[in-house]
Amino acid sequence: MGIAKTSLSEICKTKEHEIRGFGYINGVWGLGLIVGPAVGGLLSRPAVQYPTIFSSDSLLGRFPYLLPCVVCGGIAFVAIITVFLFLPETGGGGKTIFPSIASKEEEAISSSVHHHQGVEMQQVVAAGEYGWTIEKWRKSLVTYNPVPIQQEQEEEEQARAAPVVAKATTMEASSRSEMDEEVGTNDGLAKLAVQQRPPQPSSTLELLQNKDTLFILGLYTVWCFIVTCIDESVPLWAVTSISQNGLFWTSGQVGALLATVGVMLIIFQLIVYEHLMKLFCSHGSVSTFNRLTLFGGVAACLMPYCASCAIFFRKDLSASEEAWFVRIVVSCIFVVFRVCATSAFSTLGIVVNASVGKNVRGTINGLVMTFGSLGNATGPILGSIVYASLVDSYKDGRGVFLFAGLLCVSLGFVARKHLVVPDEGLRS
Repeated sequence: MGIAKTSLSEICKTKEHEIRGFGYINGVWGLGLIVGPAVGGLLSRPAVQYPTIFSSDSLLGRFPYLLPCVVCGGIAFVAIITVFLFLPETGGGGKTIFPSIASKEEEAISSSVHHHQGVEMQQVVAAGEYGWTIEKWRKSLVTYNPVPIQQEQEEEEQARAAPVVAKATTMEASSRSEMDEEVGTNDGLAKLAVQQRPPQPSSTLELLQNKDTLFILGLYTVWCFIVTCIDESVPLWAVTSISQNGLFWTSGQVGALLATVGVMLIIFQLIVYEHLMKLFCSHGSVSTFNRLTLFGGVAACLMPYCASCAIFFRKDLSASEEAWFVRIVVSCIFVVFRVCATSAFSTLGIVVNASVGKNVRGTINGLVMTFGSLGNATGPILGSIVYASLVDSYKDGRGVFLFAGLLCVSLGFVARKHLVVPDEGLRS
């Protein structure tokens, strides 16, 4: 997942494409969570499930779980070969930033500006290592080229057929003098580009010593802990007896709930997520994360208590209708929580990619997945322990949802106050 997220940030040219890519990644991941267990269940113990095809004395009869392992290993092998043969390298070896992030039109405009100002290409690349893109470079030269957009587009079309220098000769002398006064010299222009952004970490040790990086790692770890804690507590609460404020569902009903949530997540991630994030991300990734944690925390707090809503409908509903009503309400609220949780993961992925330069983006994604695994490991353990303790002591384990929900809301407000994303939306 870390490699996929890093490659996604290098392939996508705009933030909209990156949002769409994260939606596809999470959608396919959710599809795998549904198809994987189903295939594993169908292929396990083949001698018992398909006695007419597999004998109990055969290899698969003596090793009942060998077949799903072989099939999964074969799929992984095919994936490795496919990636090796058909997936191009996205990093570009760190030699140049222009072929991977700029179109031909941007290269023509950028080259004309560099030619006129006398800035060496090595200086521009050096500036790019600190997170500068051509779009940001053009913004820094706004006083240098005040030509209207329509006229600028016409000149860009002419520059495709004519030498690039032709565009530079059309620049107004007054604009050049203003830029010279602002920057001073050509060397000062490159120095200004580097000085306007502080140096970024360039190694794993520097990343771990950077307080902003540590904050992001801690944020991701706590969020993984919250999500896995609730994911573990929902089935426990569902199978708990009614006398202990549970739902007393069967394992089949719990499986149906999880399958429904998985299907809804796939539909949301592949179809709805991109449009929703376009609406939310107009306020910034940090504000988006804050809103998602707020909605998710409220859903987590309400979910275990929504079953009591059926009390108000007992006069009009039969026992079976009441059970279906509770099942639908719980499923809807759980879907809301999972949608917010998955969208928040995608938003954090965008924040992670925007927080560092391209040269260490793979490293920080690897660290994020490592620290996230810590949260994924501790969440189910602590969640189940707290739930069991509350059931034994108070005959009611729903307090774990209140704790996780409030922690979820608090995490969003802490992120909004302390998390800073430099140059958000710009590709480095």
